[in-house]
Amino acid sequence: MAQNVTPLTITIATGLFPPDIGGPATFAVHAQKDWTAEGHTVRVLPFGVVRTYPFGIRHFLYAMKLFWYARTSHVVIVLDPMSVGFPAYLVSFFTRTPFVLRLVGDYAWEQYVQRHHFVPRDTFESIKLPLNFHIMRSFQQRVARRMRAVIVPSQYLESVTKLWGVAPNRIRVVYNMITPLSVSTRKQSYEASEPFRLLSVGRLVPWKGFRCLIEVLEHIPHATLTIVGSGPDDAALVKTAQAHHVHDRVFFERNYSREQLLDAMASFDCLLFNTAYEGFSHVLIEAMAVGLPIITTTTGGNAEIVIHHDNAIVAPFNHHDDWQKAISLMQGNQSLREQLGQSAKTTASAFEGEGMTMRYLKIFQTL
Repeated sequence: MAQNVTPLTITIATGLFPPDIGGPATFAVHAQKDWTAEGHTVRVLPFGVVRTYPFGIRHFLYAMKLFWYARTSHVVIVLDPMSVGFPAYLVSFFTRTPFVLRLVGDYAWEQYVQRHHFVPRDTFESIKLPLNFHIMRSFQQRVARRMRAVIVPSQYLESVTKLWGVAPNRIRVVYNMITPLSVSTRKQSYEASEPFRLLSVGRLVPWKGFRCLIEVLEHIPHATLTIVGSGPDDAALVKTAQAHHVHDRVFFERNYSREQLLDAMASFDCLLFNTAYEGFSHVLIEAMAVGLPIITTTTGGNAEIVIHHDNAIVAPFNHHDDWQKAISLMQGNQSLREQLGQSAKTTASAFEGEGMTMRYLKIFQTL
């Protein structure tokens, strides 16, 4: 630990923690390790300790546990605005401990899209919602406004948080960082006799655009598509591949670890990232660091790192013709793929270095 830095007691309130899988679980593990190594006391309170109780009762019990932790903490970091956000909102009224929200997405919008129909994230604030989603949307905004600080991974999410009424001086932008990667050397070309290997990664939900990619593949000869991820659209996407007669060219990998994915990236020819909403994508930066040519959208935080025909090819979300043209262009132009891959590596290098968790720690120390 640096000299003259007071050791902190930090509580991590998280909805997910191993054996749960997901971003909050991964962050909590790394943060606990990194902050403990710096000499701080780190306690993790996962929502899983009360998840078996009925709705409402589990939130009350979690609030009681969180109050006990918060009263002896210098700071509490909350990793989602709903499951642990609601108890944190209540507890914050009864303790002077600073509460910090890590906000990486719009939970209410995600739930609405999964259960109803797709609407652009940027119009979600202005549309009329069913009562339960209106309450959900209003409450996550109220939670964010109650926090001493809100940490977001992009300027895009900073703008969203301001729309929620969070004071600008309480918002901190901390970009996702990656550690220098050790992966297999990526091949720079493919043999004409081999299929063009396309990769797409993400949770299987409507705003990730996997259905469009599967439908487009029907018109891309001599190519395969590997989809890495799991989620509620799994069965529907399998049916889409069958309906478009590409089930023998679409492969689903549902249980890749991060290490397996990074190694796999080295053997693919192109990453397809057809997303309608992105706070700030870790996968995109890691693919760039590998030197993998990319086709993606400029939605959300993507616009802060993607430059058309410089480090990626840009196509609008779910525009079938544009995606077909972009994939065909990439498939037939090796020099373009090499140029994009090299430029992408340069972009990714700006996000390597000091760990993201250390930047969070500096914010805690200013509170």
